[in-house]
Amino acid sequence: MELDPPVAGLLPEGWQRTFNKVLAKNPSERHANCAAFVRELLDTAMDLGRTERMQLLGGLRPDDGAAATGIALATAPGSGAFKVGVRGRGPRPWLLAAGAAGLALVAAGGFLLFRKGAVPVLIDSVPANATVRKDGQLVGTTPLPVPLKAGDALDLEHKGFLPKHFQYQGGEVPGKLALEPVRSEEWLRTQPAGATVVLDAVKLDGVTPLKVPWNQGQKHDLTFSKDAMGLAFTLLEGETPGSQVYALVPSGETRAAAPATVDANAPGGIRFSASYPVRVRLDGRDLGELRAGAAVPAAPGSHRLDLSSAKVFFKEARTVTVSPGQTLTVPLPATVGLTVETFPNSGMVVVDGIPTQVESDGGSAIPVVRGAHTIGIQGHPGVAKPVDLQADTPLRFKL
Repeated sequence: MELDPPVAGLLPEGWQRTFNKVLAKNPSERHANCAAFVRELLDTAMDLGRTERMQLLGGLRPDDGAAATGIALATAPGSGAFKVGVRGRGPRPWLLAAGAAGLALVAAGGFLLFRKGAVPVLIDSVPANATVRKDGQLVGTTPLPVPLKAGDALDLEHKGFLPKHFQYQGGEVPGKLALEPVRSEEWLRTQPAGATVVLDAVKLDGVTPLKVPWNQGQKHDLTFSKDAMGLAFTLLEGETPGSQVYALVPSGETRAAAPATVDANAPGGIRFSASYPVRVRLDGRDLGELRAGAAVPAAPGSHRLDLSSAKVFFKEARTVTVSPGQTLTVPLPATVGLTVETFPNSGMVVVDGIPTQVESDGGSAIPVVRGAHTIGIQGHPGVAKPVDLQADTPLRFKL
């Protein structure tokens, strides 16, 4: 079976296995030396012939067996072979990843990792272990070295956090990319109702059913108490109370008790996280325009969503899966401001074929969702321009 690798020239499972070992926190779990790493990396190459592989392996200079932290590549005069040397010791595996990944350049005179000028960039995040996708393909989880060139874009995802879009500008050190937690409002319900609530060691005002702000990017400790009954448990990152009703038990059993389970057919819901209203079609059924942060009921299972907002030029179709008794939060793209100025004349700005009622005099910003759009001027069909908007953008051109 022909695979479509996340990194050009490498098998996806081999790439993941090799670099997980490179980045292991325990030195004993890493490669014993530079040569061991390079041999394993070459094993992941799809289009490396036997002759090229032998030439590369023949250029290795064995080290003393200690864990390598850096690799020096040098070309011997008059030959195509590369010699590999080790620099330093210590817990800095990303240097090994960067150096050894560069060795793959010489395979058959072509490029495996650094095609079209890509360089290795260490992608890390807060929190760690975020899923990284490049051009929609899974690359791995942070921290992770990724070959990038200027203009390449990555998408990071982590349970309980909004997706993070990162575009590499070239020559930069991105540092740790911070993901924003999903924030929602959740209902805490108990059976019987009327229980006091302690959330993360803070007693809340009011009793159940109680609506509370919820940060899905962290775990939460919950304790319910009423008379001689109670319940204590923890919800992890990305988990919400949803529509669950928690059954209280005699106080002596509180520590051992687990939250009540819901029936597999218990209805769930879908909430839309955005700063603007959105029109929703659920499985072909038009639900109308919903306010920002609104939720709709949905049965457990897979659903097709058709989402749109003419106010911010947003249109998207996606498939989501709802768990029994849970409300799924669907994050929608943020908005940016577009300012258009034309000369020597002006006209009405058109975004994605929709007139905006805004003159192209540079005086008013148009809110649009982040991403690809086509910008034009009414009455001037020949000047339409494709743009990729990732931040507030002034656009100026001649009519």
